[in-house]
Amino acid sequence: MGELARQMGTSSGNMTAMVDRLLRSGLVDRQRSEKDRRVVTVKLSHTGRELAGRVQRVTKAGMRRIMRRIPDEQKVAFFDTLSAIVAVLAEGRRPRRRLRPIRKTLKKAKRQGQ
Repeated sequence: MGELARQMGTSSGNMTAMVDRLLRSGLVDRQRSEKDRRVVTVKLSHTGRELAGRVQRVTKAGMRRIMRRIPDEQKVAFFDTLSAIVAVLAEGRRPRRRLRPIRKTLKKAKRQGQ
């Protein structure tokens, strides 16, 4: 629970309470390691994966609607600024992943007619 709490930016106690609520809702499964009972693995349940997929689809559709209304030049400026912020935050530690350059994304979207 400690590692998950660190990644989520909360305390172990808060994380345990959150996971307990998610368990009661049937959204996650929790399993203790047989080798080390202190180790707990938390995974999305089948229901949790279905809900996460629906949330992701709705979020992407909403973002597409918003982004269609913003001129390309402003999108480029926004993503350039966002990339700069990510770079500053990643200084001193290895970034988990890189943001895809906005120009490639815009070209791909235009080809797909979005």
